[in-house]
Amino acid sequence: MIREEAKEFAIMAHEGQKRKSEPDKDMIIHPIAVAKILEYYGYDENVISAGYLHDVVEDTKYRIEDINELFGSDIANLVDSASEPDKTLSWEKRKTHTINEIKNKPLRNKLIVCSDKINNIEDLIRLLRIKGMEVFKSFKRDYKSQLWYFENIYQSLIYNENKEEPIFIRLNETLSNLKKEIDYQIYLENNIFNDNSKLLNDLRNLQLKKYELLNLKQELKINKPYVIEFSGTPRTGKTTLINNINDFFEKGSFNTKIMEEFVSSEYYKNIIKPYNKNRTTFEINRLIMKEIIKLANKEIISNKDIVIVDRGIYDRCIWMQRAMNLDIVTKEEAQSFLDQYLLEAKNKVDSLFITYAEDQIALKRDYLHSLALESRNFLNLNNIRQFNKALIEMKDLFQTYNSNIHFIDTTNLTPNEVSILVTKHILNDMENNYNLRKEIKCQNI
Repeated sequence: MIREEAKEFAIMAHEGQKRKSEPDKDMIIHPIAVAKILEYYGYDENVISAGYLHDVVEDTKYRIEDINELFGSDIANLVDSASEPDKTLSWEKRKTHTINEIKNKPLRNKLIVCSDKINNIEDLIRLLRIKGMEVFKSFKRDYKSQLWYFENIYQSLIYNENKEEPIFIRLNETLSNLKKEIDYQIYLENNIFNDNSKLLNDLRNLQLKKYELLNLKQELKINKPYVIEFSGTPRTGKTTLINNINDFFEKGSFNTKIMEEFVSSEYYKNIIKPYNKNRTTFEINRLIMKEIIKLANKEIISNKDIVIVDRGIYDRCIWMQRAMNLDIVTKEEAQSFLDQYLLEAKNKVDSLFITYAEDQIALKRDYLHSLALESRNFLNLNNIRQFNKALIEMKDLFQTYNSNIHFIDTTNLTPNEVSILVTKHILNDMENNYNLRKEIKCQNI
């Protein structure tokens, strides 16, 4: 098939070349994407082949005569339409030449240029979202000049053509999205983060890693969710943290689910708790754990990409340790509980985050974030100390079961700093997990 020959030739011709806007990526990904767009809209073999070859004459040692000799005059003619003249000319002259030349070309010639611009603009939008307006530093002209070129090339492409051609509609919509994204990024930089460029840079770095992971996940066709559990000292901003992380991934096109804290659920309060008052603490904890595991099993076989567990298996182990410290359960009961359920945690939880705060700081936060001045019945200094003691005692044991255990001391951190720190850890853990799966997949091929 001629398109496969064209693809292989393009890969060979562009070998070693990198993208100007993304120096860490191979140049060939652009011609392949252009050809895939043409294939998607059902165009003929020669048009698709020209999509693979459209940058060969412009960016490699091969000339149009080589394309003509290897692939025939029709493909050579299509490639020639997508190739700019002498690159010693100024940017403005080269772009003006392309705008004028393509205007009266046949539709098939226009299709190559149209697909090229679609991919360029879609990539530019993606880069804008992770790099901001700085992305234009890798281009020869600023965003206003780029928009001028894209708008005029669109008008030339639809000249004497049906502008309702699906590929033209996509280019028009993509161009509209680019204008909106530029306006949005300018607004972010000049109005929202004008006095905090460091925070904006931190968030963009997170965005970059997030979208890289999304691409890797799609490439590997991963269908098992990545499970993250959160535990920790009360009043460490855990609920806000969970919501922030869920929002971060959800807006990045990950399919997410928050598994709420079981003992705070209506099911526990109305069904489990009232009918099990006479059970021992050990029995109640086993019952709670079984319900948590049942819910976790249900989520693990779901179609989610990420499951965020609020106080799950590991958290219940901390409570059991606390109960043992207070002589509410025996050491033997606690040990059998931990032996059984930490193995469950190892098999089900990919990353664990323990958010910690010093006892007095945690209590102070409770008062400062509440309107009530009455003394606390449960969330008092003594109970916080007991929980923190158990938490610290369990930290090292947890690490023997899971290498992705993160202890985050929030005592002197703002909620925003905690969210950024935790998200960095999650992204790194997920990257390691995905790369391991990739290695295993390659070994099995």
